[in-house]
Amino acid sequence: MSLFGTHLTILAGMGVPLPLPEMALNALDKIEVASVTRDPSALQIQFKAGRGSTLADVVDYPLMKLPGLMAGARIIIVLTLGIMPNVLFDGLVTQVQLNPGQGQGDGTLAVTALDIRQAMDREEVSTEYPGMPVAAIVPVVLAKYARYGVVPMIVPPVPTDIPLPIDRVVTQHETDLGFLNRLAGENGCVFTMTPGPVPGTNTAYFGPQPRIGLPQSALTLNMGPDSNLLSINFQNNASDAHRVSGAVQDRTTGTRVPVESVPPLTVPLATEPAILNPEVAGVRSYRPDGARTAAAALAEAQAASEASAQVLTAEGELDGNRYGKVLQPRQLVGVRGAGRAHNGFFFVEEVKHVIMRGEYKQQFKLSREGTGTTTPVVPT
Repeated sequence: MSLFGTHLTILAGMGVPLPLPEMALNALDKIEVASVTRDPSALQIQFKAGRGSTLADVVDYPLMKLPGLMAGARIIIVLTLGIMPNVLFDGLVTQVQLNPGQGQGDGTLAVTALDIRQAMDREEVSTEYPGMPVAAIVPVVLAKYARYGVVPMIVPPVPTDIPLPIDRVVTQHETDLGFLNRLAGENGCVFTMTPGPVPGTNTAYFGPQPRIGLPQSALTLNMGPDSNLLSINFQNNASDAHRVSGAVQDRTTGTRVPVESVPPLTVPLATEPAILNPEVAGVRSYRPDGARTAAAALAEAQAASEASAQVLTAEGELDGNRYGKVLQPRQLVGVRGAGRAHNGFFFVEEVKHVIMRGEYKQQFKLSREGTGTTTPVVPT
C-alpha cells in the first residue's frame, strides 16, 4: 500500500492540456481507462452535471462550457501512487453524452476519448514508399504526429524484406493507422501506442510482440496479508492452438515454396504448451492475401500460429491501493497462490482501471501458451 496515498491529475484542453478547474474535479464521479494490446485505449469520465444557480449556469450546464471536455480536446490522466506518477491515458475526446436528469443536480455528463491513434485514423492517404523497408517506413508515417509527443520505438521484423522498386513498391491507400496495422500484420508484428513515460509524450512501438523484460509485481492470492487479488479465474482453450501449413509462390523467384510454422519462438512461459500436444493442437492452411515473398509468407504463418497458441487466459480484479503499482499491458507479470498449473508468468493483454473516490481497482486479462509454471518461485 502506498504510504503517500493515491493522487489523480487530469489535464485537458484544446492544444495544450491544462489542469481541470476545481469545479469539474468536485463533480467528478468515476473514471474508467481500458488499456489493451492491439486496439486503441479508451477513456470514459463521468461527472455529476447540475445547472447551478447563477444566470449563466441556468442558460447551460457549467461543465458543457469547459473547452477541455469538448469533442476534439486532448485529455491526459496521470495517477500518482506514492511518489511515482503514471500516465494512464493520453488521447482525444470523441464523444460527449449529457443526461440532463429531472432535478437541479441529478444530471450526468459522460466524456469518452480514444488514445492518440484516433488522430491517425482521420484521413485516408494515397502515397508510395519506393525501395523502403518497413523499419524505414514506420518513422516517416509517425513523424506527422510529433505534436502529440509521439516517440517511435521500432524493432525491425525478422527477416527484413527490402523491396526493389522494379519489383514492388509499398503503397498506402488507407489512413495512417490502418496502414501501420496492415504492415504489422504482414510482417508478424504489432503496432501499439503507450502513454508516457512523462505527461504529453507517447511511445509508438512497432515490432514483434514483446515477451521479455523484468516482470511486474506479482498478483497474489491465498497468502493472507500479502494477497492483493480480489478475484481471478482461469480458462484453458487448448484446442484453439494450431500450426499453419501450406505453400506460396515466391513473388521474386516464381518458385513454389512450402510454408510451415514452427513451435513458438518467444520466451516460453508454460511447461505444457498446448500447441505441442498432438492430441489437441490443430493444423490450418496458409492462404496468402496477394503476392508474397517466401520470407514474408513464413513470417505471416508463424505470427498466426503463435497468436493461436496463447490458449490459457486469466481474468480478474485487484485492489490497486493494496497492489501499489499500475499494472501495465504488453508486459509480463507473475501469479502466485493459484497452484502449479496456473502459477508463473503471464503476458498482460488488457488492463482496465476503475477509479472512484476512495477506491481504485484494476481489472485485467492475462494469457500464455499453456499450463505449468516455468519457474519454481515467483518473485513479489
